[in-house]
Amino acid sequence: MSGILIDLMGALGEACGYAMTHEGFPWARAQHMVANDAADALCCPITEKRSEYVYFAPTIVTPLAEAHIFVTVDNTRADEIRAIRSKEGLYAFSAVDFIGNSSGEHIWRDHPQRITVRNIQQILRMLLFGRADFYYADPLVTRFQLRELGLLDRFFSVPADYVTKGHRGAMSFGLRKTYPDAQAIVARVEEAIRTDLTPDLHDQVIARYTT
Repeated sequence: MSGILIDLMGALGEACGYAMTHEGFPWARAQHMVANDAADALCCPITEKRSEYVYFAPTIVTPLAEAHIFVTVDNTRADEIRAIRSKEGLYAFSAVDFIGNSSGEHIWRDHPQRITVRNIQQILRMLLFGRADFYYADPLVTRFQLRELGLLDRFFSVPADYVTKGHRGAMSFGLRKTYPDAQAIVARVEEAIRTDLTPDLHDQVIARYTT
């Protein structure tokens, strides 16, 4: 696995003297694994449900960027979507998201046409085949994935801060409560987040995937 979060977590592990390994799973399954002691940690937005089985470090690892609406360039309603300026205006278009995305479940709880699938590859296929109109997501992560798949020229995106009225989420480190000395480890990680994940390091990591 590779990516912004992977690199930031690697820096945290090095600062704390912990070995971190990364495995990719569908997000709903990953959460279930941590909740049931089959995996140890995750880095994600804090929710009440996740806080039942995870200790989160108070300081975030990284904020999320302003989310964008991603649409295929050949979508026949692309110009309509581009012109939307309210969340409710998007209700006339079908949205696709991944299973287990609690932020999406909250943001789009009133959306009449929200489809969920297992992963981003399926999301992109749904859009390319015209089975959904848009995907609301972090632009850094999504553009990187599109570039890796050779699909960047098949999509355009528009800023969509209007969806959450400017509120943006953040990624936080969490360790399962059943892990030995979990609270002490999270306290050590918290210290490293504040002292080692400097703005310069953030910029360097992000530049690896955006330039």
